[in-house]
Amino acid sequence: MKDIIKAQLYQLRRDKLLKILFFVVLFLQITNMFGAMDYNTGEVFSGGYYLINQGFYLALLAALFGMLMTSQVCGGDFIDKTTNYELMAGHKRSEVYFGRTIISIVGGLMGTVIMFSLPMILVCVAYGFGTEILPEQAILRLILVIFPAFRMICEIIFLVYVIKNPYVAMVVSVLIFIFGQNISMFLEKTDSVFLGMTNIIGLFTFDTYRTYSAVTLENFYIYNGSLNSTYIVQTIL
Repeated sequence: MKDIIKAQLYQLRRDKLLKILFFVVLFLQITNMFGAMDYNTGEVFSGGYYLINQGFYLALLAALFGMLMTSQVCGGDFIDKTTNYELMAGHKRSEVYFGRTIISIVGGLMGTVIMFSLPMILVCVAYGFGTEILPEQAILRLILVIFPAFRMICEIIFLVYVIKNPYVAMVVSVLIFIFGQNISMFLEKTDSVFLGMTNIIGLFTFDTYRTYSAVTLENFYIYNGSLNSTYIVQTIL
Protein backbone atom coordinates (compact mmCIF):
# COMPACT_ATOMS: atom_id res chain seq x y z
CA MET A 1 0.00 0.00 0.00
CA LYS A 2 2.96 2.29 0.63
CA ASP A 3 3.85 2.18 -3.08
CA ILE A 4 0.29 3.10 -4.06
CA ILE A 5 0.29 6.05 -1.65
CA LYS A 6 3.61 7.25 -3.08
CA ALA A 7 2.20 6.95 -6.60
CA GLN A 8 -0.87 8.96 -5.61
CA LEU A 9 1.25 11.70 -4.05
CA TYR A 10 3.32 11.86 -7.23
CA GLN A 11 0.17 12.15 -9.32
CA LEU A 12 -1.19 14.88 -7.06
CA ARG A 13 1.86 17.04 -7.73
CA ARG A 14 1.50 16.62 -11.49
CA ASP A 15 -2.27 16.47 -12.00
CA LYS A 16 -3.18 19.39 -14.27
CA LEU A 17 -6.93 18.99 -13.71
CA LEU A 18 -6.54 19.38 -9.94
CA LYS A 19 -4.45 22.51 -10.44
CA ILE A 20 -7.14 23.95 -12.73
CA LEU A 21 -9.89 23.10 -10.22
CA PHE A 22 -7.87 24.69 -7.41
CA PHE A 23 -7.41 27.99 -9.23
CA VAL A 24 -11.00 28.07 -10.50
CA VAL A 25 -12.45 27.61 -7.00
CA LEU A 26 -9.89 30.04 -5.55
CA PHE A 27 -10.90 32.58 -8.19
CA LEU A 28 -14.55 32.19 -7.13
CA GLN A 29 -13.52 32.73 -3.50
CA ILE A 30 -11.55 35.87 -4.31
CA THR A 31 -14.35 37.18 -6.54
CA ASN A 32 -16.82 36.66 -3.72
CA MET A 33 -14.46 38.50 -1.37
CA PHE A 34 -14.35 41.59 -3.59
CA GLY A 35 -18.10 41.37 -4.13
CA ALA A 36 -18.64 41.42 -0.37
CA MET A 37 -16.51 44.56 -0.15
CA ASP A 38 -18.52 46.29 -2.87
CA TYR A 39 -21.87 45.42 -1.31
CA ASN A 40 -20.84 46.33 2.21
CA THR A 41 -23.82 48.29 3.59
CA GLY A 42 -21.93 50.94 5.51
CA GLU A 43 -20.58 48.78 8.34
CA VAL A 44 -16.85 48.60 8.89
CA PHE A 45 -15.54 45.80 6.69
CA SER A 46 -13.47 43.23 8.59
CA GLY A 47 -12.71 39.54 8.81
CA GLY A 48 -15.49 39.02 11.33
CA TYR A 49 -18.02 40.88 9.19
CA TYR A 50 -16.95 38.83 6.16
CA LEU A 51 -17.28 35.56 8.09
CA ILE A 52 -20.73 36.45 9.36
CA ASN A 53 -22.09 37.44 5.96
CA GLN A 54 -20.19 35.14 3.59
CA GLY A 55 -18.77 32.39 5.79
CA PHE A 56 -21.29 29.79 4.65
CA TYR A 57 -20.46 30.43 0.98
CA LEU A 58 -16.70 30.27 1.66
CA ALA A 59 -17.12 26.96 3.48
CA LEU A 60 -19.43 25.49 0.83
CA LEU A 61 -16.98 26.32 -1.97
CA ALA A 62 -14.13 24.90 0.08
CA ALA A 63 -16.07 21.67 0.68
CA LEU A 64 -16.89 21.53 -3.04
CA PHE A 65 -13.18 21.66 -3.85
CA GLY A 66 -12.57 18.84 -1.37
CA MET A 67 -15.20 16.69 -3.11
CA LEU A 68 -13.87 17.50 -6.60
CA MET A 69 -10.35 16.64 -5.48
CA THR A 70 -11.59 13.36 -3.99
CA SER A 71 -13.38 12.48 -7.23
CA GLN A 72 -10.17 12.85 -9.22
CA VAL A 73 -7.85 11.15 -6.73
CA CYS A 74 -10.11 8.13 -6.22
CA GLY A 75 -11.52 7.82 -9.72
CA GLY A 76 -8.84 9.07 -12.07
CA ASP A 77 -7.11 5.70 -12.28
CA PHE A 78 -10.34 3.93 -13.25
CA ILE A 79 -10.28 5.76 -16.59
CA ASP A 80 -6.86 4.47 -17.69
CA LYS A 81 -7.31 1.07 -15.96
CA THR A 82 -4.40 1.68 -13.56
CA THR A 83 -6.36 0.06 -10.74
CA ASN A 84 -6.73 -3.10 -12.83
CA TYR A 85 -2.99 -3.21 -13.48
CA GLU A 86 -2.30 -2.81 -9.77
CA LEU A 87 -4.51 -5.81 -9.00
CA MET A 88 -2.83 -7.82 -11.75
CA ALA A 89 0.56 -6.90 -10.26
CA GLY A 90 -0.40 -8.58 -7.00
CA HIS A 91 -1.74 -5.74 -4.88
CA LYS A 92 -4.67 -6.60 -2.62
CA ARG A 93 -8.01 -4.90 -3.20
CA SER A 94 -7.77 -3.40 0.28
CA GLU A 95 -4.39 -1.84 -0.63
CA VAL A 96 -5.81 -0.37 -3.84
CA TYR A 97 -8.78 1.02 -1.91
CA PHE A 98 -7.08 2.39 1.20
CA GLY A 99 -4.08 3.71 -0.73
CA ARG A 100 -6.41 6.13 -2.52
CA THR A 101 -8.87 6.63 0.32
CA ILE A 102 -6.20 7.85 2.75
CA ILE A 103 -4.83 10.37 0.25
CA SER A 104 -8.37 11.46 -0.67
CA ILE A 105 -9.41 12.11 2.93
CA VAL A 106 -6.19 13.84 4.00
CA GLY A 107 -5.81 15.79 0.75
CA GLY A 108 -9.50 16.67 0.54
CA LEU A 109 -9.62 17.98 4.10
CA MET A 110 -6.39 19.94 3.67
CA GLY A 111 -7.73 21.41 0.43
CA THR A 112 -10.97 22.35 2.17
CA VAL A 113 -9.19 24.12 5.03
CA ILE A 114 -6.76 25.94 2.70
CA MET A 115 -9.55 27.03 0.37
CA PHE A 116 -11.55 28.40 3.28
CA SER A 117 -8.63 30.00 5.11
CA LEU A 118 -6.91 31.87 2.29
CA PRO A 119 -9.67 34.47 1.67
CA MET A 120 -10.18 34.94 5.42
CA ILE A 121 -6.46 35.51 5.95
CA LEU A 122 -6.36 38.07 3.13
CA VAL A 123 -9.30 40.00 4.58
CA CYS A 124 -7.89 39.90 8.12
CA VAL A 125 -4.46 41.10 6.96
CA ALA A 126 -6.02 43.96 4.96
CA TYR A 127 -8.83 45.02 7.33
CA GLY A 128 -8.24 43.26 10.65
CA PHE A 129 -10.59 40.78 12.26
CA GLY A 130 -12.94 43.34 13.76
CA THR A 131 -15.12 43.14 16.84
CA GLU A 132 -18.31 41.57 15.49
CA ILE A 133 -17.45 38.17 17.02
CA LEU A 134 -14.53 36.80 18.99
CA PRO A 135 -11.61 35.20 17.07
CA GLU A 136 -11.93 31.96 19.06
CA GLN A 137 -15.56 31.68 17.96
CA ALA A 138 -14.49 31.93 14.33
CA ILE A 139 -11.70 29.36 14.85
CA LEU A 140 -14.16 26.93 16.46
CA ARG A 141 -16.46 27.13 13.44
CA LEU A 142 -13.53 26.59 11.08
CA ILE A 143 -12.50 23.48 13.01
CA LEU A 144 -16.06 22.14 13.04
CA VAL A 145 -16.30 22.49 9.24
CA ILE A 146 -13.83 19.61 9.03
CA PHE A 147 -16.44 17.13 10.32
CA PRO A 148 -19.21 17.62 7.70
CA ALA A 149 -16.50 17.97 5.04
CA PHE A 150 -15.10 14.61 6.12
CA ARG A 151 -18.54 13.01 5.82
CA MET A 152 -19.07 14.46 2.35
CA ILE A 153 -15.64 13.31 1.16
CA CYS A 154 -16.42 9.78 2.38
CA GLU A 155 -19.71 9.87 0.46
CA ILE A 156 -17.86 10.82 -2.74
CA ILE A 157 -15.33 8.03 -2.16
CA PHE A 158 -18.20 5.56 -1.88
CA LEU A 159 -19.82 6.97 -5.03
CA VAL A 160 -16.59 6.82 -7.05
CA TYR A 161 -15.99 3.18 -6.20
CA VAL A 162 -19.56 2.31 -7.17
CA ILE A 163 -19.68 4.12 -10.51
CA LYS A 164 -15.91 4.05 -11.26
CA ASN A 165 -16.01 7.40 -13.02
CA PRO A 166 -14.47 10.59 -11.55
CA TYR A 167 -16.32 12.96 -13.85
CA VAL A 168 -19.76 11.73 -12.86
CA ALA A 169 -18.70 12.12 -9.22
CA MET A 170 -17.62 15.70 -9.96
CA VAL A 171 -21.02 16.46 -11.47
CA VAL A 172 -22.70 14.97 -8.39
CA SER A 173 -20.45 17.13 -6.18
CA VAL A 174 -21.57 20.27 -8.02
CA LEU A 175 -25.22 19.22 -7.70
CA ILE A 176 -24.75 18.66 -3.96
CA PHE A 177 -23.26 22.16 -3.75
CA ILE A 178 -26.19 23.71 -5.64
CA PHE A 179 -29.09 21.87 -4.07
CA GLY A 180 -27.58 21.79 -0.59
CA GLN A 181 -27.98 25.55 -0.35
CA ASN A 182 -31.65 25.36 -1.34
CA ILE A 183 -32.50 22.48 0.97
CA SER A 184 -31.27 24.47 3.95
CA MET A 185 -34.15 26.93 3.52
CA PHE A 186 -36.64 24.18 4.41
CA LEU A 187 -34.83 22.84 7.47
CA GLU A 188 -34.55 24.09 11.01
CA LYS A 189 -31.00 24.59 12.27
CA THR A 190 -31.35 21.61 14.61
CA ASP A 191 -32.31 19.38 11.67
CA SER A 192 -29.67 20.67 9.25
CA VAL A 193 -26.89 18.80 11.06
CA PHE A 194 -27.78 15.53 9.33
CA LEU A 195 -26.72 16.71 5.85
CA GLY A 196 -23.17 17.85 5.17
CA MET A 197 -23.97 20.98 3.17
CA THR A 198 -26.77 22.14 5.43
CA ASN A 199 -24.62 21.37 8.47
CA ILE A 200 -21.99 23.77 7.10
CA ILE A 201 -24.62 26.45 6.49
CA GLY A 202 -25.88 25.96 10.05
CA LEU A 203 -22.36 26.47 11.41
CA PHE A 204 -22.21 29.86 9.72
CA THR A 205 -25.71 31.03 10.55
CA PHE A 206 -25.51 33.74 13.20
CA ASP A 207 -28.30 35.06 15.38
CA THR A 208 -28.46 38.78 14.65
CA TYR A 209 -29.99 41.57 16.73
CA ARG A 210 -30.48 45.16 15.64
CA THR A 211 -30.48 48.20 17.90
CA TYR A 212 -31.22 51.81 17.04
CA SER A 213 -29.50 54.94 18.30
CA ALA A 214 -31.90 57.85 18.81
CA VAL A 215 -28.92 60.20 19.07
CA THR A 216 -27.00 59.35 15.89
CA LEU A 217 -30.00 57.85 14.03
CA GLU A 218 -27.91 54.79 13.16
CA ASN A 219 -28.67 51.08 13.20
CA PHE A 220 -26.28 48.85 15.11
CA TYR A 221 -26.07 45.09 14.67
CA ILE A 222 -25.12 42.65 17.40
CA TYR A 223 -24.09 39.13 16.37
CA ASN A 224 -24.18 36.05 18.55
CA GLY A 225 -20.96 34.19 17.73
CA SER A 226 -21.41 31.36 20.23
CA LEU A 227 -22.56 27.89 19.25
CA ASN A 228 -24.96 25.67 21.15
CA SER A 229 -23.04 22.81 22.77
CA THR A 230 -25.64 20.29 21.56
CA TYR A 231 -25.14 21.44 17.96
CA ILE A 232 -21.37 21.13 18.33
CA VAL A 233 -21.66 17.55 19.60
CA GLN A 234 -24.15 16.64 16.84
CA THR A 235 -21.81 18.07 14.18
CA ILE A 236 -18.89 16.01 15.46
CA LEU A 237 -20.90 12.81 15.80
